[in-house]
Amino acid sequence: MQCGVLGLSHLGLIYSTVTAHLGWNVVQFDTDSEKVSRLESYGPDIFEPELSNLWESTRAHRVLAIDSRKLSSCDLLIVAPDVGTSQDGESDLSEVRRLTRIAIESTDKSTPIVIMSQVPPGFTRSFSIVRGNVFYQVETLIFGQAVQRAMNPERLIVGTIDGSPAIPDVYRSWLREFRTNIHIMRLESAELTKIGINLMLAAALSTTNSLAELSEAIGADWSEIVPALREDRRIGEFAYVVPGLGIAGGNIERDLATFSKLAASHQVDPVVIKSFVDHSKHRKGFVAEQIGFRSVGHSRTVGILGISYKPGTSSTRNSPTLLTIGELGEHQFVVHDPIARLDSLHDNARQVESVAELLSETDSLAIMTPWPDYAELLELNRQQVIQNMDFVVDPFGLLPTSFFSGSSCEHIVLGRGVKR
Repeated sequence: MQCGVLGLSHLGLIYSTVTAHLGWNVVQFDTDSEKVSRLESYGPDIFEPELSNLWESTRAHRVLAIDSRKLSSCDLLIVAPDVGTSQDGESDLSEVRRLTRIAIESTDKSTPIVIMSQVPPGFTRSFSIVRGNVFYQVETLIFGQAVQRAMNPERLIVGTIDGSPAIPDVYRSWLREFRTNIHIMRLESAELTKIGINLMLAAALSTTNSLAELSEAIGADWSEIVPALREDRRIGEFAYVVPGLGIAGGNIERDLATFSKLAASHQVDPVVIKSFVDHSKHRKGFVAEQIGFRSVGHSRTVGILGISYKPGTSSTRNSPTLLTIGELGEHQFVVHDPIARLDSLHDNARQVESVAELLSETDSLAIMTPWPDYAELLELNRQQVIQNMDFVVDPFGLLPTSFFSGSSCEHIVLGRGVKR
C-alpha cells in the first residue's frame, strides 16, 4: 500500500515517517522546494525524540516530492500541514485548503482523503460534499512526545460525512495498524471533539493556575495539594494540575479562539471560555511582574533559562520568555536554551551557549523552561547562584527550597509564597 502525506511541517513529518515505519510506502509531498531540498540533505528540522532515528531507518519506504503527479499512485492521501495561528489564536487555514485541493485534483474519487490538520467544524464537509470520500481525523500529538503518541495513540477519532462506520478498506487498514479503539462519528462531531479536548485541558490549566495564585496569596503551598488531587478518580493521576505561565504552544489557544468565534455566530454564551483566555494572559505576566516589582529604580541584567514554551520541544509559539523580554524593555537579558533559538526581534536580549556564562553576567534569574538538566547545572553552580543573585523566579519549582538554605536570595515559585 502507498500513502501520500501532504504538508511537511511538524504534523506531516511525524505521521509520514511513522507510516513508513509501519511498512507502508510513503510519498512525502510539499510544494516548498527549499523545504524538500533541506529534508533530502539534512533530515527533519524539528526536534522530536526518536524522529531522527526513525527518519534514517525508513529511507527505503519514503520518497520526497514536490510534483503532485507523484500522488496519483497513492491508495490513501493525508492532508496534514500545521495550521498557523495569530497571537490571538486565529487560524490561517489557507495552506490546508490549498493542499486539500491539490489532493482532490491529483486523484480520482475512489482514493480516500483524510484531513488531519486542526480545522473548525464545517471545514471538511465543504470538501466532502463536492468530492466525496473526504474524512476528518483528530490528532492529539504533544510537542516533545509526538513520535510516541503517533505510534501509540490512546484512541483514534474519525469523522465521516454521515457518521457511518463504512469507511474505505484502505483507510481502515491504515487505522488498524495502530491497534487501538476507533471512534467513528459525523464530520462536525469529530472536528468539535478536537476542540473539546483542548477546552477541557484549558479548563484544568486555568483552574490550576487560579488556585495556585490563591495559594500564593494565603500562604498555602500548591505542591502539597497536587498529590491529593491526583488520587481523586474524577481528576486522576494524569490531570493537568501543575501550575504554568498561562496557556502556550498555539494549539489550545487556537481552539479557544475557534470556540469564541463559533459561539458568537450561533448565539452561545462564551463567558467561560473568555475567562480562560483572560486568565491565561494574566498568568503569562507572572515573571515580568515579579522582576518588575523587585527592580523599581534598578535596571537589571536578568538571566533567563529556557526559550521554548515547555521542555522537549524547540517551539516558541506564544512563549512566556519572549513575552517577558518584550514587556521589560528597560532590562537586559542573557538567555540560554538547549535547543530553541532566540529570534532577532529583541534588541535587549542575547543568547549564550552555556549556563555558566549566563550566571557570570547576571544579577537575577528566571527559570522559564524547566529542562531537567538545568537542576543539575544549577546545583553544580549553587554558590554562584545564592551569592550573586538577588532573586530567582522559578515558576515550576525546579529547585528545592533547601537549595536556598542560609542565603538571602528570594525563591519565587508558582503556587506558594516567597521562600528565603
